[in-house]
Amino acid sequence: MTNVAEQTFRCHFLKVGFPMRWPHFRLPPRPTSAHSSFLAIGPLIGVLLALGVLTLIVSTLPLAFPATSAAHTILTPLPASATSVPIPHIARENQLTGTTDWAYSRTADRTLLQGYTGVVSAVPGQQVPVAVSAIRPVMYQVQLFRLGWYGGTGGRLMAFLGKFTSQAQGYWTPQRGLVGCPTCHLDAHTHLLDAQWATAFVVTIDATWPSGLYVIKLTAPLAQAEALIPLVVRDDSGQAPILANLPVNTYQAYNAWGGYNLYGNDEQGSHATHVEHATLVSFNRPLLANGMAGAGDWLSWDIHTVRWLERAGAEVSYTTDVDLNNHPTSWLAHRSVLVLGHDEYWTKAMRDGAETARAAGVNLGFLGANDAYWQARFAPDLAGHADRTLTCYKVESASNGKAATLATDPLAATHPELVTAQWRDAALARPENSLIGVMYHSYIRARYYPAWIVSGPNADPYLRAA
Repeated sequence: MTNVAEQTFRCHFLKVGFPMRWPHFRLPPRPTSAHSSFLAIGPLIGVLLALGVLTLIVSTLPLAFPATSAAHTILTPLPASATSVPIPHIARENQLTGTTDWAYSRTADRTLLQGYTGVVSAVPGQQVPVAVSAIRPVMYQVQLFRLGWYGGTGGRLMAFLGKFTSQAQGYWTPQRGLVGCPTCHLDAHTHLLDAQWATAFVVTIDATWPSGLYVIKLTAPLAQAEALIPLVVRDDSGQAPILANLPVNTYQAYNAWGGYNLYGNDEQGSHATHVEHATLVSFNRPLLANGMAGAGDWLSWDIHTVRWLERAGAEVSYTTDVDLNNHPTSWLAHRSVLVLGHDEYWTKAMRDGAETARAAGVNLGFLGANDAYWQARFAPDLAGHADRTLTCYKVESASNGKAATLATDPLAATHPELVTAQWRDAALARPENSLIGVMYHSYIRARYYPAWIVSGPNADPYLRAA
């Protein structure tokens, strides 16, 4: 048996042609060896290209498989003649009437309304508090959508949750900074900003709603303002063969709402040198990405993977980094676990859970670059709610003056296994390639792309011509 870390990996880019004529899928059998079948590709490059979204590749994106594995893909199309196969649950769900109303309108003001959920995920029967604020008082309505394929519309309306008058609890924009937020707590040392807004309304998860990526849409028609707030609905039964993880830690690591994130602040820029960055970031903030309050990176990356999986009819349930941290054995309840998008910040419990699952024969799929790069920790928010603060001091064993030393992390001396350094750092000595098979390096430009071979006698069997 060849060790995963010792294999030779080839770098390819995936281009998927649409429409895909794969009505149903089945999983390969669980590997009989202690090592799993691996799939390590970029953030579904073909899907993003086909949808006209992708403009920049952020890392090398290899396809990696153990040499001894007979099953090379997580999803295997059934023969076209297999008409007697029952339609999977997700496929039935996506046959229901969809709508494009979940998306932003082209002319909508995307900053006037801002909000966040009190939890990143929920199960049927659970109540989810939602905090909302506005730049000025407006009447707004609330709709809940589940995202998927739905005949190409991308979502289904699950509930109309009512009409409300916005509260003025403060707001933040890159142009004006933080304005009028008396409840906001900003720590001068860690640069943690916790909005601590009051709850505007509560969403109760209905027992009939399937697991998925949901979006709470706030719409103020008279003000022509909209906001999107993501929420994952889980199914903890473990019945779905595929578990897809949404990288909510990365969303907050890059979230600049309030002025700081784990990379810098809005004045210095996230990629400036010697930039002063936050070491703690709060989930109690609206997600901000590309000037769209509430959208976050899920709207840039993960939504396309979700649409692809559900268009393919894959039987999948959804989870988040927070849930994998709190329930690390959940990896073992599924035949395959897909790590979506750009899942950069992992806790020790997440890493331990992934390695245990791999040893048990669970298939692991990494669909983005820069995964499992930094160790992070969760902490309560200022009100004591668990797992609402993400901690990462970004320390290094051999600091060259540009990074913090190990001693900067308060737990470095007492709990060195939890120090928030890169997993490849000598302090942890668990480089990401020992799990994934590849290591992140940096951004790449077009001149470094390998040739695509998608047709002809030497075509790669894992690439499909458009």
